[in-house]
Order: sequence, then C-alpha cells, then structure tokens
Amino acid sequence: MRTITLINYNSRLRVLKVLLAMSLACCVLTVFRVHWTKNFSYLYLIWNLFLAWVPLLIAFQLQQFYARFPKRYSIILLFSFMWLLFFPNSPYIITDLIHLNTGNAVPMWYDAILIFAFALAGLITGFISLYFIHEVLDCFFHKLVNWGIISFVFVLSGYGIYLGRVLRWNSWDLFTRPKPLLLDVTGELDNPQAIFMTMVFSFFMFFSYLILHSIIHLKDQIAVEPKK
Repeated sequence: MRTITLINYNSRLRVLKVLLAMSLACCVLTVFRVHWTKNFSYLYLIWNLFLAWVPLLIAFQLQQFYARFPKRYSIILLFSFMWLLFFPNSPYIITDLIHLNTGNAVPMWYDAILIFAFALAGLITGFISLYFIHEVLDCFFHKLVNWGIISFVFVLSGYGIYLGRVLRWNSWDLFTRPKPLLLDVTGELDNPQAIFMTMVFSFFMFFSYLILHSIIHLKDQIAVEPKK
C-alpha cells in the first residue's frame, strides 16, 4: 500500500506539458497538410486526440482530489467511472490507420507519419492516465489485485474500441442514447469479430503499458540507488 501526496504535483504537471507539446506538434503536421492540400479531411484527428486527453485530465484531477480527500469514496468512484468511460478514446486513434491510401495529394509516407504521430500521442496520453489511476489503486489494494484490475480495464477498452470503430458508438452516447448503446453492447458479446478485436487490442495494450510501467519504475529504482 502507498499514499499519494501533493508533493509530486509539479513533476506530473511537467509530464502534461511535454504531452501537450507533442500534441501541438501533431496539430502542426495537420495544419501543414491542410495548407498543402486545401483539404480538411484529416482534421478529425485533432478531435480524436482531444478525446484522448479527457481521461488524462480526469486521472490527474482524481489524484489531486484523492491526495486532499482520501475518504471521499463516492467522488473517487465517480472520477474512476468517467475515466474508464473515456479511456478507450486514447488507443482508439490507432485504428485511424485504416484511412491511409495512395489517392491523396500528399505522399503516403507523410500521412502515415501524421496518423502514427497522433496514434502515438494518444496511446502515451492514455497510458500516463492509466499510470495515474494505477497509483491510486496502489493505495487501496495489493499490487497483484491491481494488475488484475488493469488487465480487465484493457479487455473493456478493447471492446470499447470495437464499439467505436465498427459500430460507431461514442463515449457520451451512454448518456445521450443509453438504451440502443446497451443493446449493442450486450448483443455483440458473442460476435467473433468483436471477440478477436477485443483480445488483440487487450494484449497489445497490456504489453505496451507493461513496458512503460517497467521503464518508469526502472528510473525510480536508479534514482534511489546510493552512489558508490
């Protein structure tokens, strides 16, 4: 078990600033493409990246709230639910690679770099938000339980990506169109395509996050090792 304090606020804020700079760089690539082609078709990537930022901002605020009010469990659960609802938007951008084609006015390699940059920014943004959530979970449960929860989150997110890419549902549809969304959610559970897509994205996200988590903890371990 561990506790979260406000001491690390500045270090987390620096991470957000770096991610913001990366996101702005992606936007610059998009604006350059629009200027080059006079075509606005790829502007949707900016919106998708904005949605990828939503879970990060929620997780950041959750940590700050928990550090001040660790016993407000109902608010913590509400933050956690909203984070889980929007988290699939972060890895979802990877699926935008299906829009690559050779019929555009720019070289295909430029569009590949453009979409990959957005996908990478979205994925890192999502994983950092997950790491913030992971830190909160460490304050409540054993680490093995937490990894079980994280794995389940990846399964839910993989299914959420399927719902978004194939069935075209959005996170906010849970509030605006709850009944048809829930019908699709339950009706697609035995769909082979849904199962396959869910499992592939779950494995991909799990091992990608495991690498990030290991790198962060390797850095922490090096930082605390005494100098010889």
